[in-house]
Amino acid sequence: MLKKQPDLTEDAKNYITKYQLIYRKVIREAKRWQNDKHILHANYKSKAVWQIINRETGRTSLNRQDIKINWNSEEITNPEIVAELFNSYFCKISEELLKKNRKNTPNFEKQYLKIKKSTKTMFQLTENELEKVAKGLTNISSAGTDEISDCVVKQCIIQLKKPLTNIYNVSLETGIFPDQLKIAKLVPVHKKGDEKECAKLQTNSTVICVFKIAREIGI
Repeated sequence: MLKKQPDLTEDAKNYITKYQLIYRKVIREAKRWQNDKHILHANYKSKAVWQIINRETGRTSLNRQDIKINWNSEEITNPEIVAELFNSYFCKISEELLKKNRKNTPNFEKQYLKIKKSTKTMFQLTENELEKVAKGLTNISSAGTDEISDCVVKQCIIQLKKPLTNIYNVSLETGIFPDQLKIAKLVPVHKKGDEKECAKLQTNSTVICVFKIAREIGI
């Protein structure tokens, strides 16, 4: 190290110290800029943040690149085609289940219209009640399609509770909940049997935090 050289003057040592600090600052700013760029251009913001955290803390994850499934006696390896086939398969299952249960499913629209005639508003949600429900959610880092985790919503609930309370009350009054807020992120998980067969996979679903709160409220 230069600073340990015995023949260096104090001015030289101070000069070295000064530029060491500048160098460290430049490195920090460059890393911050690169991380911001990585998050900005990522399709999944939450995932990108955790990639950075894991890299900085020295944690590594195993990313499987050998994705394979069997479809009509053909082995599919293209990740995009695999994703489309998964989506098609699980959507088809949902439609078949709906058809089987449709005859036994009560007509909720007619029931709601009867309730609406007898009362204008079921009840009014308050901001304090919403805040209590939000703070009762689990502290998980996974996120739904909006890429906003429960942890973030809980930390920002003071700022969010007013607009969210208004949205939920309008939903309660009209009997309508936005379809976009109901969309879940489905992740196929192998349980048993041949992992290349779609029928041997189960799905883990993650919905957005706003929907979780609505579910707890009873919407």
